[in-house]
Amino acid sequence: SNQSTYAPGYCHNYTNATTGLSAGKYWLPCVAELMMIYTHKYRINAGLALISGANQLSETNHWSSTESGNNAAWALNLQNGSLGTVTGKNVAGLMVRPVSAFIDNSY
Repeated sequence: SNQSTYAPGYCHNYTNATTGLSAGKYWLPCVAELMMIYTHKYRINAGLALISGANQLSETNHWSSTESGNNAAWALNLQNGSLGTVTGKNVAGLMVRPVSAFIDNSY
């Protein structure tokens, strides 16, 4: 199987020419990381707007790396913050957001 077909493999293989980060520098965020993204989505989108070619956060369901069973994972909706489980590996309508670092300067 092609690991880039699945969310974790896609993130691992992701390359971003704008930031200069190459494959192996990104990962699929866990539920807690996605919740941090949701909490700060307006600030994140404001920052992304300053980067040429950067995509804004999509306000839809996003895969997390947090499993909820043998063939299921948690997904977070970035529009309303709802959390649910998704069964299967190739579920249409779910977004993947590769992440490279989390720095919390609020403390």
